Amino acid sequence: VDTGVEYLIVDNEEALALDTDARIDLQGAFVCAGFNDSHMHLLNFGQALTLAPLHQHTHSLEDMLNCLRETPAVRGGWILGRGWNQDYFTDEHRMPNRWDLDQVSDEKPVCAVRACGHALSVNSKALEMLGITAGTPQPEGCQIVLENGEPNGIFFDNAMDLVYEAFPAPCKEELKQMIRAACSALNAYGITSVQSDDYCVFRNVPWKTVNDAYRELEEALAGTGARIMQAAFSHALDEATIASIREDNRILREKRGELLKRYGFPADYTDIHYTCEACSDTGYKGIEMCSCMRRELIQAGIESAGLASLIKTQSFDTFRLDFYENHDRIMMESNVKRLRQFAQTFSADTTESWLFFGATGLGKTHLSTAVAGVVISRGFDVIYDSVQEILAVYEEDRFSHGEGIQHRRGRTVESLMDCDLLIMDDLGTELTNQFTVSSLYSMINTRINRGKSTIINTNLTQSEIRSRYTDRIASRLFGEYKPLLFRGVDVRAQKLQK
Repeated sequence: VDTGVEYLIVDNEEALALDTDARIDLQGAFVCAGFNDSHMHLLNFGQALTLAPLHQHTHSLEDMLNCLRETPAVRGGWILGRGWNQDYFTDEHRMPNRWDLDQVSDEKPVCAVRACGHALSVNSKALEMLGITAGTPQPEGCQIVLENGEPNGIFFDNAMDLVYEAFPAPCKEELKQMIRAACSALNAYGITSVQSDDYCVFRNVPWKTVNDAYRELEEALAGTGARIMQAAFSHALDEATIASIREDNRILREKRGELLKRYGFPADYTDIHYTCEACSDTGYKGIEMCSCMRRELIQAGIESAGLASLIKTQSFDTFRLDFYENHDRIMMESNVKRLRQFAQTFSADTTESWLFFGATGLGKTHLSTAVAGVVISRGFDVIYDSVQEILAVYEEDRFSHGEGIQHRRGRTVESLMDCDLLIMDDLGTELTNQFTVSSLYSMINTRINRGKSTIINTNLTQSEIRSRYTDRIASRLFGEYKPLLFRGVDVRAQKLQK
């Protein structure tokens, strides 16, 4: 739309020097031009917004059927939905058929379109209305699926037109409402322009009707943006102008809401409903990270560290000292206190490393997990794994000729070297040979040189460590790491006895 407005692109300093009556402080927020979708079917998207949202109910076939059961009939008495994907079903591993949809209704026609738009399923009532039988000729280049010689209600590609042509054609006003709904949904995601082919959406709607719907909407809606821009740049954006524009938009939104409710959906169905209202799911409030983003980062850190299951039960608060007695308890109380302080004060400058040693079942893994949980919650990168898994990363890296291959948990040698805190569980359970000893030395020595904190726990004694590994490794473990002795009676055995 040619509004006669001239646009000027300037940097911050030039913008502040401009003579203008209106300035908006974005509080550090990011602004960019709207996105363009260069290939879509806008009208089809708008129509899909009026159907049962099966993409939200595709965890199982039964979940999908329940969604359709709660969906009111629309044009021509059809119950319509779109978005299922049998690959996500957990109860059945097949496409829904006529007999499944008969459970939704045996009196009203039911049609459920797959997420891809290249397959659909209908119930027996729909097949009856369509006159589809075992003798119906197969359309060219597509398929009406037969099961035991009878149509099972599944249609592929061009055969779907047999179903679509049975739907009553939407009127022009309904087309306009679909377009409005689609535009509103796209705008919410930052998409402000599209290239769309809409003549193929409704085969029983003349192309001229589709054109007229778009043209009339352009006349009614496109002018709103032009009015705002013209008023803003002419300094005429007074309260009366703003009120008039708001009222026009309110009326248009009400019309859209009325149509949605007529089809059995909430008036705000096409609005974006954010999981976090505080930041609109952006992860940031202005320039500050939102608490929802921090929670997701913490959870990602837990999963990346390999602690998803352990961290639920192994924390400082769940560590029980009543399993230890006398001097053992005094020692373990000291260990817990020292490690809690270490975890709570951990920073990017922390270089302390720890060697936990003692017999099996005395809490080394529990306290290692507790430390990891606190450090991750404070925003640091932690990797927790067994010595065998860590050495497997080295092995895969070696046989990939140093190409930085990722281990099955997404690890690389460099990630092991550079993470803020590395925790190695069960030193001494790995197969010991020249390669593993060399890899252990490389990891321990490199992290010391980089000033990176490491925790290693083992059931080996000091003498066993010295005899099993080279002096180079032993001297670094006993010279650079803080030793922490775990004493007592096997806690696992005590729990089993109780």
